[in-house]
Amino acid sequence: WVAQCASLLADLPAYLVGVRCPLEVLVAREKSRKNRTLGQAAAQFPLVHASCIYDLEVDTAQLTPQQCAFQIQARLLDGTGPQTLKLLRERFK
Repeated sequence: WVAQCASLLADLPAYLVGVRCPLEVLVAREKSRKNRTLGQAAAQFPLVHASCIYDLEVDTAQLTPQQCAFQIQARLLDGTGPQTLKLLRERFK
């Protein structure tokens, strides 16, 4: 699906943002929420970011949601524009 998204979105002003946190934090969050199937975080952790690159990454274990939003906003305003989807489109040609 990464190749398909890159193909469809590469020419749009679309940024790819990686939202990360350590596995231990994901497991604790999963346990604290009553609507999650326990074990999914651990099962999906090695797959979610595999072979993906991002225009920006934020760590929700180190930053508040507001701080993450400010980092994303700063990236949008820094003038460099998105690059990752173009790179991924070329990778999957």
